[in-house]
Amino acid sequence: MRQLILMFPERDGLIPVSEYLHPALWVVGEKTQQEKKNYSNFSMLELLYAEFNANKLNRINIIGDHSIEQLQTWVNQISNEYNIKTTLQILHEKYSAEQLINLEDEDLIIYPGHILTNANLSDFVNFDLSHNGLGTLLVMRGVKYRVGITEIEKGTQDVLRFREKPFIHDKLAYTSIFTLKKGWKKYLIQFLSQVWDPTTTKSILRKHGYKSSLHLFVKFLIKNGDMKIYEMESTKTVPWFKDLSQLETWMKLNTDEIYDNLKSVLEQY
Repeated sequence: MRQLILMFPERDGLIPVSEYLHPALWVVGEKTQQEKKNYSNFSMLELLYAEFNANKLNRINIIGDHSIEQLQTWVNQISNEYNIKTTLQILHEKYSAEQLINLEDEDLIIYPGHILTNANLSDFVNFDLSHNGLGTLLVMRGVKYRVGITEIEKGTQDVLRFREKPFIHDKLAYTSIFTLKKGWKKYLIQFLSQVWDPTTTKSILRKHGYKSSLHLFVKFLIKNGDMKIYEMESTKTVPWFKDLSQLETWMKLNTDEIYDNLKSVLEQY
């Protein structure tokens, strides 16, 4: 099985949640609905490893700055429980495409640590192996808008239709999880030399509407490499993923939603 690269975003916008504790150690909370087996107070790291174990992903490399040293004790314990080989690779760079330059040019899964999902990652990898492209983006059908959508008539500006935070089924949502095949590193070198200028980080990201150069690198791969998409299927229930990179999400966190959707992988915990 190929190596999974686990990387966590910066905590700048999440300071009220925890100023010092690494995001991997943040506790999701308790399940409010009483069931025979009570799921409560799992950390992000435990939930992620439950996913990896259920999908037989047993080679994990956690990359990041010196803050990942906080994870060493937990990683040792969880890795032994799941029989997953884990390495911690301390880098100077923060959550960015620049971190990837330190990795070997081999087949990889890039997994952001703020994403939880019930996706069948084994099938996702098998699909990636079935084609000759550079890699695969994991997507889910259906987009839930965080704002209301208004349709207007051109010229008169009359409101034709208004939908409050609609769910659009025919749109595909990118989960931020993707694979890379051997040969990807030349594209990264091109990106860092031709597109990315670290001295103007904020202005470049603001221009493109991204938070990290990693997102801009994926756009570069789509344009210049042969990237495919895989519409996610879940292990047992309907496809689901949750992005926990925003403070608002943590403040309004529905723990039942998380534990219900990850129930099939937690049963193997």
